[in-house]
Amino acid sequence: MEKTTGGIRIEHLGDFSQVFQETFNAGDLDGLVSLFEPEAVLVPGPSQVATGTDAIREALAGFLAAWGHLRNQGTQSSPGGRYRTADCRMEGGKQRS
Repeated sequence: MEKTTGGIRIEHLGDFSQVFQETFNAGDLDGLVSLFEPEAVLVPGPSQVATGTDAIREALAGFLAAWGHLRNQGTQSSPGGRYRTADCRMEGGKQRS
């Protein structure tokens, strides 16, 4: 992983889940969003789809506001390794004021 002025760059797709977890647990929304390509798709929950960085930022901001910690349960790569899915567990809900 390399932090740049444009965000975080990951050398290997296999590192994504660990970097995502570390960045989430640090509360770094800009860093999280920088992990995604502009046309990326995030599925934050059943029947929910966030397409593009603005929608992904909104979904991730909601997770950061609601949860204190994320723990990866495991990952899978698509055939050819172009796509990666992660099974994550949110822990320690934050108090809302």
